[in-house]
Amino acid sequence: MNNYIKSPFNYTGTKYPELEELYSHFPKDCDTLVDLFCGGGSVFMNSSFKHIIANDIITDLMGFYKELNTKSLDEILEKCKEYSVSKDDQDGYNKLRAEYNENPDPYKFFVLCSSCTNNMMRFNKQFKFNQTFGKRCINDNTVEKLRLYQERMKTFDSLLFTNQSFNTVYIPNNAFVYLDPPYLITEAGYNCYWSKELEEKLYNFILDLDKNGVKFGLSNMAIHKGVANEYLKKLMNFNWHRIETFNNKAKKQSNVEESVEVFICNY
Repeated sequence: MNNYIKSPFNYTGTKYPELEELYSHFPKDCDTLVDLFCGGGSVFMNSSFKHIIANDIITDLMGFYKELNTKSLDEILEKCKEYSVSKDDQDGYNKLRAEYNENPDPYKFFVLCSSCTNNMMRFNKQFKFNQTFGKRCINDNTVEKLRLYQERMKTFDSLLFTNQSFNTVYIPNNAFVYLDPPYLITEAGYNCYWSKELEEKLYNFILDLDKNGVKFGLSNMAIHKGVANEYLKKLMNFNWHRIETFNNKAKKQSNVEESVEVFICNY
C-alpha cells in the first residue's frame, strides 16, 4: 500500500484500499486538491498535492481535524481524557452521547467515534449521533494514527479545512476537485443528510465545474446490488473508469448481487 497512513476515523466506503488505483487516475498537472467530501481523509492525506482544501459537512469532524492541525498531540489526548469512557462503561457512553447531541464538541465527537460499535459514526434524521456502544476506547493504535496524521499535515505547503455545503467551497485556479459523496443507492449511517435533491444539485454542480474548465473526478456506484444509479447518466460524455479494487472484492462475495464502483473525470 506504499505505506499509506490510515485514518483515525472508520468510514463506510473508505477509499484507503483503492488509493493506488484511484491516484493512477488523478491529474498530474494540478497544484491543489479540493476534497469536497473528505470524510476520514484517506484521499487528501495520502495524496501528492502541494496544497489541500479538505471539506465535509460534518462540523465536528472538521473541527477535530483543525485541532489536530493546530494543537500538540499531548494537548489533544489530555482533552480527550476529559470525556473518555472505559470499555465496560455503557452508561458512561450513553451519557456522553446525550451530552454531545445537546452540546456538540469535536473532542466529544472523537471519543464517541473511538468508543462506538465498529468505530463507525452514525446519525439519525435529525443529525443526532446515535451509534451504539462498542466496548471500545482510545488505545495505542488510535494514538499512533493521530501521530501519523499530524506528521503528514506538516508536509503540505498549505492545508485548509472547511465545513460548507459542497457547492459553496472556494475552488482556486489550477485545482483538481475530487468528489466522493454519500452514495445514494447504498446505505451508510452518516448519510442521513443526503437526498435525491442534493444528488441532483451535485450533478449540476459537476457540469458547471466542467463548463468553467475545472478538472474533476467523481467516485460513485454505477450499480449496487443490481440497482443502477440513474443520475450518472448526466455524466455519460465524460471518461469512466471501473475501480477494479472494489469490483474484484465484490465478486468474491458470492452473496452480493452485481455492484460496480466507478471513477468519472473530465480529462
